[in-house]
Amino acid sequence: MPAGEIERLVVDTIARHLVTCNFSATDDAREMEAQINLDHQTSTDLPEMAIAEQRKLLLNCKTHVSIKAGTIEIKFTPPKQDLPVKLSIKAKMVSRGSEVRLAITPDDGPIKREPDPVLLRLIAHAFAAQDLLVWGISSPMVNHYKQRHLQQLVRLSFMAPDIISAIVDGTQPPDLTGRKIMRINKIPLDWAGQRKMFGFAPA
Repeated sequence: MPAGEIERLVVDTIARHLVTCNFSATDDAREMEAQINLDHQTSTDLPEMAIAEQRKLLLNCKTHVSIKAGTIEIKFTPPKQDLPVKLSIKAKMVSRGSEVRLAITPDDGPIKREPDPVLLRLIAHAFAAQDLLVWGISSPMVNHYKQRHLQQLVRLSFMAPDIISAIVDGTQPPDLTGRKIMRINKIPLDWAGQRKMFGFAPA
């Protein structure tokens, strides 16, 4: 995961936490209301700030990020508060071609990774291959491929719509890579079998 993606992840995670953070029942009601309003306003403003402003706010909150084998740990002190907050996000190392990158697991909510360009290209080529083999519509994307490779590609055009949408959105399982898909000899025709094979939760 590039540094820019980690920075966006930290910003999004802190913003989400500020919306849902809890207060003690012994807190003064007026102080608690003021803190809730401040936190909600910060959670709204933070993702929309310029990068320089985001970094300034994160520094003011004494934000510290630790990247470990299975998690990304974030420690920060919310505005106008004294005690730091610790957050943890599940992550794992995955192979993307010749690169090894850190990816966020889907269990941690709607946070998205950048869509994998290799997977996106495979999906585009898959539908172009389908057009060529089924309808005879040529495409410069796939016209130069041999018949065997075209047949490998066209299988991907029959993947479940939610799997294709996840790839386009960047929310597919972290270890679902172009290399993994192309090495699978037989992709099930039933969508439930595809979800199981590619590591998606049952629909």
